[in-house]
Amino acid sequence: MRPLAIIVGLALLAAAGCSSGKAEGEKPLTITVREGGCYDLDGRNLPTAPDLLQAVRDTLQARTAKPSELLAVIRIDDPAGTPYRNLARAILVCGYTGLDRVEVEGVPVRVPSPGRFQKRENFKQAFSFIEIRSQEDLDRLRSRADLFKDRGIMVHPRRDTPTDRVIAAMRLVHEAGGVIGLEIPWDDPGDTTLTLNHEPADQDGFVLPVFIWDASSRLDLSGNTPIVASEEPEGGPPPKIVYVVDASGSMGDLIDLVKYELKQSVSELTDDYAFHVIFFGGGPPQEMPARRLVPATERRKVEAFEFIDSIVPEGQADPTRAFERAFDCKPDIIYFLTDGDVGADVADFIRSLNIGKKVTVHVYCFGEVADTATLKRIAAENGGLWRAVTDKELENLAR
Repeated sequence: MRPLAIIVGLALLAAAGCSSGKAEGEKPLTITVREGGCYDLDGRNLPTAPDLLQAVRDTLQARTAKPSELLAVIRIDDPAGTPYRNLARAILVCGYTGLDRVEVEGVPVRVPSPGRFQKRENFKQAFSFIEIRSQEDLDRLRSRADLFKDRGIMVHPRRDTPTDRVIAAMRLVHEAGGVIGLEIPWDDPGDTTLTLNHEPADQDGFVLPVFIWDASSRLDLSGNTPIVASEEPEGGPPPKIVYVVDASGSMGDLIDLVKYELKQSVSELTDDYAFHVIFFGGGPPQEMPARRLVPATERRKVEAFEFIDSIVPEGQADPTRAFERAFDCKPDIIYFLTDGDVGADVADFIRSLNIGKKVTVHVYCFGEVADTATLKRIAAENGGLWRAVTDKELENLAR
């Protein structure tokens, strides 16, 4: 079983063997990765990846076509001198903003929507973990291009792997007729190894997502740890999960990122999980149509994604009614995601609902909050974890 997690900075990208294409009459978005981790968007200089994210959002609002219909072209000024982490952040921006067709130095890449992957049965791995440490390794591999034809190939760059080596490996697999799964880096700095291994690819050209659950080492858009991570249960049935998510007006642009990662998390659930999603903001809580825990079947996941996409932030944050509905569902775990102050009365209310502490409540807070004591108290009193994602963290790049 997979643990449940909402992960900032983890995206699986599938490069298919066909050209990307673009919306008729729409100019592609051109992102250039500059020296030192800076970026350009259509000629505008942007010093950090969060700046690039905001600029892409602003640009898409001015376009008539949907993001999924547009082509994003990523270029690298100095591929040999650029660590892969800088390219990875540009790719993450595309994922967060719905740009699911990308070209990286001429290699077509598709950013799959969460939940799209349909695993093929009776998969047998043809090979595992080919290490590439130099150009010589790549040159030798060209004579074995038959290994990649019509197969899903997961490309595992490290944070500091030179981008030219990553692009060369992608191009080799692409030209051999393979389907690429490109993983966002998660390891310690300094290692430049690149590995390839065989993973199943489905009929839509997606490679089985591979998630790294070590919360201390994963790279996100700002270079820090993931927003939400939980431990995998050691035994017994999968936990019943309810997400309680802040959709008040103060969430602003953060809501797009939270939606994307929420869908990634739901897409990882197997059929034996049960889940429910509740948003709170102005007015009554907004729930998935079933208004109860449902099995994580493909049909239910699609319903959840459509519901999540429909949410618009508005109003003031009052999670009490959302928590009341969450506890009515009798879950094992509640994930509470918020960016605002929560009064002591909310903590008292949750404690009154959680008699016997049968439900674990994990609390994750976005941005700078004046008083975190109550959020910490909610987690502590309900056997959960508390995690703050500050404005500073969202702005800083990894060293």
